[in-house]
Amino acid sequence: MVSETLFAALKLQEDYQGDIVLRRWKKGQPEYQTVFFARKDSGIQSLDDLYGKILVLEDRSSTSGFYLPVQSLLKHKLEVTPHFSLPKAPTADKVNIVLASDILRRADEISLSTWVAHSQADVGAFSNTNWEDSGDMPPHIKPGMEIIHRTEFVPRSVILLRGDLDTNVRSAIIEILVNANKSEEGKAALYKFQKTTKFDRLSKERLQSLADYNQSRVQIEQLWLN
Repeated sequence: MVSETLFAALKLQEDYQGDIVLRRWKKGQPEYQTVFFARKDSGIQSLDDLYGKILVLEDRSSTSGFYLPVQSLLKHKLEVTPHFSLPKAPTADKVNIVLASDILRRADEISLSTWVAHSQADVGAFSNTNWEDSGDMPPHIKPGMEIIHRTEFVPRSVILLRGDLDTNVRSAIIEILVNANKSEEGKAALYKFQKTTKFDRLSKERLQSLADYNQSRVQIEQLWLN
């Protein structure tokens, strides 16, 4: 059994035949989204304004800090180009993407906020929870920023089970996790695991949409390899 964010889980599902079976309410959140933000004085109002601009993301393992924002750009038919350092002359007809983890020894969300605030990058993108966290978007920076785009919501975290797990064991694990929040003992145990509130089953519509997310994952990974 593994708990992971969506795109990491999709890769595990494909590479190791795992099954995504449950949604985890991490820190009380069932779902989250990515927000794109820019300085209010930048003149950037939407994704269409990003050609020739530098977009800074966190690292290529992150669902909200890499896969979701790149997927959103591709869905909007925008051409992107990866850079492994801050470009001195950004490509004019593409969105220029830089990963903070390629430049900094320790990349985190406040790196993105700071780079945009200091005009080292034009736009940043991370989760809506990061936007609301004063440790990631400091109060002295936030008033000068604005959200220019929000992605769709995706599960905050999911649970995978080994694909060849015994059917009875699989059913027992799912039932235990789904019902864990119904007792005080269970709630206490869940809270110790990154403040988990509960587990619930994914809807049929959400499970069906996973194939689309996985196609995006493959496309994005190929883009970065090339």
